[in-house]
Amino acid sequence: MTDRRAARARWRLDPVSVVVETAGSWNIYRVLPIDETVDGGQDTRRVAAQQFMDQDLAQSISGGEYAGIQGRSIASPGDDNVINPVPGQARTEVADGDLALLTMTPCHPQFSNAERVIVHAVLVRSDNKSSG
Repeated sequence: MTDRRAARARWRLDPVSVVVETAGSWNIYRVLPIDETVDGGQDTRRVAAQQFMDQDLAQSISGGEYAGIQGRSIASPGDDNVINPVPGQARTEVADGDLALLTMTPCHPQFSNAERVIVHAVLVRSDNKSSG
């Protein structure tokens, strides 16, 4: 998911797929757009999302309660609302219509627990496993 591009602990996250294997399926998630916005009539977030997900899903993450959620952000260890069903909102119960998000929270900076890198990805496809 991350790769080290310089000797001074500078980390970069490229658009990636995260594959989660369960007993019965392969679940493919894509990291949400990073540093893309919805402003000034130019929806660069939706355009960026449409490069790796269908148009309906791209529209969902570009508007409403998901519009402000970045694919990568930095949070303090006490910011526990970043793992809520809709990150940044107070509610902790999953509601009908919530997107299937995956949240990863590695430590930041390297070898420290002062902050957390928060990575949000959305489920774009789920493939059933077949026997054989």
